[in-house]
Amino acid sequence: MKTRRVSGFALPSTGVDLLHLDDGVGVVLADGRMVRANGRDAPVPVLGPGPRPVAVFGTTVLTIDGATCTLGALDARDIDLDATALVDVFRSSDCAFVVNEAGHLCRFGGNGITALLANGVDRVFGALDDCVLVQDEAGVHVLDANTGHRRWSRPSRGSTGERASAACLLPDGVAIAREAHGLDGLEDESELELWQDGSMTACLRLSDVAHVLTWTKSGLVVADMSGGVHLCVNDALTPVHRGTSSALDVVDLAGQWCVASWFNVLGFDGTELLWTVEHAGMPQRLLEREGLLFMVGDDGNDWTGVEPLGCIDVNGEPVEVDPGELTLWFPAPAPERIDEVEFVPPTQDLDEGEPAEAWRPPAGLMDALTADVHASIAHDSVDESDLLQALTEPSPSTEAVPFHVDGGGDRRLHVDGQGAAEVLLEPVVTGAPAEGVVFSWLDAQGRELGSRPRLLLKLPIGVHRFDVRVRHPDGRWVMDTVTVDVRPASG
Repeated sequence: MKTRRVSGFALPSTGVDLLHLDDGVGVVLADGRMVRANGRDAPVPVLGPGPRPVAVFGTTVLTIDGATCTLGALDARDIDLDATALVDVFRSSDCAFVVNEAGHLCRFGGNGITALLANGVDRVFGALDDCVLVQDEAGVHVLDANTGHRRWSRPSRGSTGERASAACLLPDGVAIAREAHGLDGLEDESELELWQDGSMTACLRLSDVAHVLTWTKSGLVVADMSGGVHLCVNDALTPVHRGTSSALDVVDLAGQWCVASWFNVLGFDGTELLWTVEHAGMPQRLLEREGLLFMVGDDGNDWTGVEPLGCIDVNGEPVEVDPGELTLWFPAPAPERIDEVEFVPPTQDLDEGEPAEAWRPPAGLMDALTADVHASIAHDSVDESDLLQALTEPSPSTEAVPFHVDGGGDRRLHVDGQGAAEVLLEPVVTGAPAEGVVFSWLDAQGRELGSRPRLLLKLPIGVHRFDVRVRHPDGRWVMDTVTVDVRPASG
């Protein structure tokens, strides 16, 4: 099997997107952070957690909530509730076309959103220097990229239910993959339409719904939902690859083209498979820069660690390897932020001893509702006459004492350089006896950190969240959340 040389870098969290930066590639993480990668050194942080970045021009970052921030801001960012969130983004070489919740199509550049082009738009399929391909409730249209005026609209073929699943701009026309479920007698059909000079030059039947159309130097690449990849040349479809999962991204590499699908990135020259690179996850985003093809992906399994960033060297000839050696580039997973927490050895006054009984806190609401809250209450035999007397006699109070835990409130600490902050978590419990109360501390991923009333930790720079769950001797339980924001001291 032939492959290419790959370099791998561990990521602190799942990579979900790749963006062009002036000095590298921005790897967008699942929590909204972004790290810069160059394929040679370990990625470095360039944006703190918050709304996910979707486009970068210079130092201006557009985020999924429709707001902007500045590259290099490492502090946690809040969602802009006054902004209108984005539902679709298409990035071109010098700008990005975005559609917000209100259906406004806007052009975003280095100085922010620069122009409102159209209203009522649902999706952006593609863009060239002077035009943009969009879809609205009336169909598919080519708009002028500067004025928003319609240059061309695809004529409707059905009165109800017609839908385009994918589309792209060609050098001399438009390609549209269309589901025909609204046309009588063709409800289960899926077709590829090729348009040129306002006329449809070909209408090709597809075996499944296409969800990726990409123009490459080899021709039009069509990827369907079943994992089939086809090459359309001279108005004819040629099967190229049959996978077990649909292709998630297709890119053109100056003569070759690559498909990211089902734990592999495949490189083709026309219809010939040239090389295969394996990935620890299902690569969902590819981006080429300076002879390197960057890839990120996730296998959806929370127990296998964070999948790495891969950098494929697309220069030079592919090399022959044994299929078992395709994984040799995988780096060891980076420790998650919470794994960097260090437990400070407990002093004598912190060591309260182990709880009298083992207890696991409820995992959620259903767990709490189905638990037997009276399991720890002793049931002594009582004479019926004594029970009747006890029920009818007045008592000072028949209400249970309120049971509550206060984790101490959120905190913000500052440390110098790359130092860490020692934090003592010490909750206050009310409505419970001095003995018999059971504690459980959990991190943001639900992993148990300790079972003593107080917890002493050494925390690195970042935002850390902890839950304290407390069980009363009678079986009731309460919880509180504490957030500790450790920030570098200002210079």
